[in-house]
Amino acid sequence: MRTILVVSAVLSFISLLVAAPVCAEEIQMAKVYRDYPGYINPAVCENPNLDKAAASESVAQQPEASAPTRQPSAPAVAPAAAPMTPASVKPVPVSAAAPAAPVSVKPTATPAAASAAPASINPPAAPAPKTEPVALRKTCSSASDGSPSAEAVKGPYLAVWGGLVITNDIEINNSVDMSIDDGYGIGVAVGYDFGPVRLEVEASHRESDGDKFETSVGDIDANEDLKVSTVLVNGYVDLATGGPLTPYLGAGAGYARAELDNVGEHDDVGVAQFAAGLLMAVSSQVAVDLGYRYLLPVSHSDFDVEQHTAMLGLQIRF
Repeated sequence: MRTILVVSAVLSFISLLVAAPVCAEEIQMAKVYRDYPGYINPAVCENPNLDKAAASESVAQQPEASAPTRQPSAPAVAPAAAPMTPASVKPVPVSAAAPAAPVSVKPTATPAAASAAPASINPPAAPAPKTEPVALRKTCSSASDGSPSAEAVKGPYLAVWGGLVITNDIEINNSVDMSIDDGYGIGVAVGYDFGPVRLEVEASHRESDGDKFETSVGDIDANEDLKVSTVLVNGYVDLATGGPLTPYLGAGAGYARAELDNVGEHDDVGVAQFAAGLLMAVSSQVAVDLGYRYLLPVSHSDFDVEQHTAMLGLQIRF
């Protein structure tokens, strides 16, 4: 709009410059014609240069001579009528200014405004959504669709678990076999994740009820409690899949104390543990541990205890 106003002002100024000399010349010519003795004003059909009183007196005194004296003035009027072309001069500035205004305003403003609007709106919106998902995969704990991130935090962690304990039949003093009912187990571990390898120290406790004693004379109901407490050092290898599910394998070794309350037997033995399981990442710092543990003695004892544990745990990383 500002450009249109400037162009219009410039064209108007040029029109004034062109028309000014013509108007000045016209005014000068009109002044000369008006001062000419034989000038007749076409509006009133009179010569303003003659005194009306003198003209009427001369007509009264010489009625016959007025006619011939006016006759030679007719040719003098002719040259005055011929140069009276100001009427033809006046349309010149008007016609010159009239076409200049519409030509310079409309064609130049509309295409520029129409082409500029879509060019400045559409391009910036396209690249915005392409960069954000790439950054979220490594920096955020979860993706935009709610699925957890595959990248777990490396460093220390705390794990707790609980589960079902199944105990193999045990032999007491190489003479009596005792069957054990299913029991429960709980445990806690503190470890450090180095990447694909984890090391931890675990403490656990398992309890089961004795079912019956199997003797040569028959089965005898057993009113017995079996308690096994362990302290182990475990190592695990995480098999990363690039997703929220991480299988693992592990093994450990340590100390166990097994007790039979009513019989009064207890034994301290060295034990080994084998592990397998699946970590399901809830976020980069929290995972659910669905696993299996197999505990067995590695040294001689009065009663050998082998236990299988199906466990569900929670692992929290710091």
